[in-house]
Order: sequence, then C-alpha cells, then structure tokens
Amino acid sequence: MKTCSKCNVEKEQDQYEKYYHSTQKAERTRGYCRTCFKEQKRIYRESIRNKKITQPVEDMTQPEVLPIEYDTSIFKFCVGCNEWKVIDTDFYRYSKKACNKNCKKCENKNRSDRYYEELDKKGGHDMAPQRPGIYADHYQQEQTEGFLTLLGWTKSDEGVWFKEGFKTAGGIWLKNNGRKRKRAFDVPRSDKGVTRGLRVPKEIQDGIIEMYKNNHKQIEIVQKLHVCKQTIRKVINNYQNQSR
Repeated sequence: MKTCSKCNVEKEQDQYEKYYHSTQKAERTRGYCRTCFKEQKRIYRESIRNKKITQPVEDMTQPEVLPIEYDTSIFKFCVGCNEWKVIDTDFYRYSKKACNKNCKKCENKNRSDRYYEELDKKGGHDMAPQRPGIYADHYQQEQTEGFLTLLGWTKSDEGVWFKEGFKTAGGIWLKNNGRKRKRAFDVPRSDKGVTRGLRVPKEIQDGIIEMYKNNHKQIEIVQKLHVCKQTIRKVINNYQNQSR
C-alpha cells in the first residue's frame, strides 16, 4: 500500500505508474496515483490551449533570453574560455572535492605556453646530451664553454678541456694517474657473507642466528646485539630460506 501525495488516499501499488530514472539509473514509482496523474496532465493540456494565441509572425515579440542556470555539482565555469563544462570529464582534479579553475583544453594550452617560455629562457633547448663535446645547439655550446672558462678550465687546440691539478692537456686525469676507474663490481666487497640489502657484520648475523636457535626472545636480541627488529627478521628469514 502507498499513499498518493495528491489526493492523500492509500492505494495499492498497481495504482501507481512506474518510470525509469535516467540519473539514478533505476526504476522508480510516481508519487501520484494513476487517476491524479491523468487529471494533472489534462489540466496541463487545457492550460496550454487557453494560453495559445495565434498572431502574425512579424508582430510576435521575441521572448527574452534568460541566462541558463547550471547545476554547480555537475558543471563548472572555466575562467580560460568562459564556458560552462562538465566537471568529471572536462577538468583535471587535484583532490576528490576540488578541481582546476581552467578546463583541460585551457590547462594544456597554458602548460604548453609555459614550456616554450622556459625553453626561451634556457636558450632554446630542454635537455643536454649526455656525451661530452656534443651540444643541442650553439646556445648550449656557448653557455657550457663560458661556464667551464669561469671555473678555470682551458680548451686545447685538439678540443680537450684541461685544468692544472685535475687534467692534463693530453686528456689524462691526474687523480687516477691515467688509469681507468674500476667498475663497482670489480671492487672487492668488505662485507662478504652479509645478507643482501643489509649492512650488518657477519659476526652480528651469526649472533642473531645463534640466539634464535636458543629460543631467545626478540627483545633480548635487540638489547644484547643492539640491532633493530627489521634487521632481525631479515636475517632470520634469510637463514630459514637457506636451510630449506
């Protein structure tokens, strides 16, 4: 049973019409019963017929164009293009409840303008090539060579930059006496046997494992060996994986 909001009479559910709500994406029941709903439509049609006046087109006054009212929970005014647009699709969000004051199109244009403006300030290039002696353009070459000159470096006739105490005119670095630098994996490690990702001495790891075998509590290991709980867990997990 349901009470009609028009006649205030309680009626069965089949006395009410159903319709599909496009916004809520679900089927809903009208608040008016069938009788009241038909009466409402009849009154509406009669009111339209009574207000309809036929007159020549040239004598008709154009109706005043009223500003459209937008739902601010769905639409937002873009200050860049001065247009109302949908919030969910036409704006970038920086939080769940707020979005940018410009739409995506205006925001992308502003970012592009700022990017090329920064390029002009940097001399017309964005990234410096990683290979020495190779430049993106002559602006970058002038800036790089001017900076090295201020630091006290000199360019030889062969195109080699050198500085006394650092590098000779022949291209030899004095720090290594002309020898090539060793790669990271060629340098012998002083922490052999240490669990990967940890920098704990081997004797500390053996002490953790020994106390673990003797059923010592974690707090006892921390107080005795002065290591954190995360280190203890990693060492024990590594020991258990190797024992399997």
